[in-house]
Amino acid sequence: MTSDSEEAADEGLEKLRFDWRDLPAVTAHLPGTGGRMRSEMEDFVVTEIPSYLPSGAGDHAYAYIEKRGLATMDLVRHLQRQGVPERDVGFAGQKDKYAVARQWLSVHEEYASQLETLADLEGVEVLELSRHRNKLGLGHLRGNVFELRVRGPVSDWQTRAEAIAAHLQSVGLPNYFGPQRFGYFNTNASDAVRLIRGERVRGGRRMHKFYRSALQSHIFNTLLKLRIEGGTYDGIISGDMAQKHETGGMFVVDAPEAESKRALAL
Repeated sequence: MTSDSEEAADEGLEKLRFDWRDLPAVTAHLPGTGGRMRSEMEDFVVTEIPSYLPSGAGDHAYAYIEKRGLATMDLVRHLQRQGVPERDVGFAGQKDKYAVARQWLSVHEEYASQLETLADLEGVEVLELSRHRNKLGLGHLRGNVFELRVRGPVSDWQTRAEAIAAHLQSVGLPNYFGPQRFGYFNTNASDAVRLIRGERVRGGRRMHKFYRSALQSHIFNTLLKLRIEGGTYDGIISGDMAQKHETGGMFVVDAPEAESKRALAL
């Protein structure tokens, strides 16, 4: 039998599961375009924007790949089967499994030939090989470009899309973390809580780091939701952390009215 405290704890973990229906949209008052997204693999294309390109020389081999129907960790596991230690595989971020995704991976130079075997995987094409002086690390990217195809929208989809885009241009787009951050079984954030409790959780050090990142993402989504519901989403309030675009300097806001004007002016 389980105690009341254990049942309450399990119920709390269930609340950490990601669900788009829990997160408010800032365009809910506008009619949508209708249609279907991601009906086919090619309907969602992700292209990584790296922080830097490999120089062509160095102790680390780089491969720029395009994958379909495979997660980034599927590529890492393939390299492990080829004898590459997990710690020696570098990538800037995980890309969606059900998408056409392009990204860089790296290994130490002694495993360069194993890196080329990624082309043996069904759904993977090696687009470019190069070298660089350092291992590719998490966060070594400026962002990603996303291309999405919507099939079967309503007849006046363009008018509706333009109205939605205009509203987003005035208030900004909520940068929620999506379901891919929370894992195939939607348990990454709850696994992080179990780690914090000292419980045994599947996966190695790299996966445990992803679990903790998922919990941070859940907290971010929750705070963003509260700001939208409270009407403070597109403004700055006292106590916020703000960042100057020109210098990157961070500071605590103590004059929200003045800082809101600066924020609106970007």
